[in-house]
Amino acid sequence: MTESSKSKRWWLAGLLLRLLVVLVICIFSSFLLGSIFLKLGFSARAVQVIIVMVMVAGYAWAIYYDLPFFTAWSNRRRWLISTGLAVLPVALTVGCLLLALMQLSQDYRLAKFQSPASAQNEAWFMDGGFLDRDLFLFAKPAGQKPQRLANLCWFPDCDFSSARWSKDGQVIVCSVKAKNAGDKPVMVVAFDFSKKQSVMPSWMTGGVFQNAPESEWKKQDAAIQRTIAAHGGFGDEEIDDNILRSREKHPWFWQLPKL
Repeated sequence: MTESSKSKRWWLAGLLLRLLVVLVICIFSSFLLGSIFLKLGFSARAVQVIIVMVMVAGYAWAIYYDLPFFTAWSNRRRWLISTGLAVLPVALTVGCLLLALMQLSQDYRLAKFQSPASAQNEAWFMDGGFLDRDLFLFAKPAGQKPQRLANLCWFPDCDFSSARWSKDGQVIVCSVKAKNAGDKPVMVVAFDFSKKQSVMPSWMTGGVFQNAPESEWKKQDAAIQRTIAAHGGFGDEEIDDNILRSREKHPWFWQLPKL
């Protein structure tokens, strides 16, 4: 092995170490210097630009240090080449960090339940929330994107009780324990996959909740009972909160349905 090839291998091994050191220093300094710049009145976007520029400079130094290539060229040209080559690893680093932050910042878990009649028809429950619990119900008919139906948890007015499929597997029904209905389970949201239609109260649509009197809860319960009766009643399986939580998984943020 020639002296030139040895130097190139040593440079490459050192490059990986230097890039790692620069990355660690940049991460720690970004938290420290970022807060200082923000207190000085810099905008968040300006702080981000400064951090990226510092990373480019650090990566350029890591590439330039003992660079065994372009030895006949001037230092200025070697620095320009090193800076240009630094752009790609900086872009990869920033992209990976952003993906990691987006994944860590999402607190939702996803549980999917397939229809007994057709595995392609699914009911999705997206569970999470930072202060109060959010439990969004989605219906995903075969070959279609998931459709958001309602949030089943509105503290302290109602909380999720259970979900059940109709006997023919065409309808998913969700019940909640409603304060205005005596804290007893009442059927409030249903989706008919055979018609691709939802049976929902007006006070739980559009991502808002307007508590209704007991008579309106009973009226909604009766409407869903008629829908279930037309599909042969309920099946045997009941999905309570314990079963729901046991089926929940932490998906990647891009796998979550849109709210």
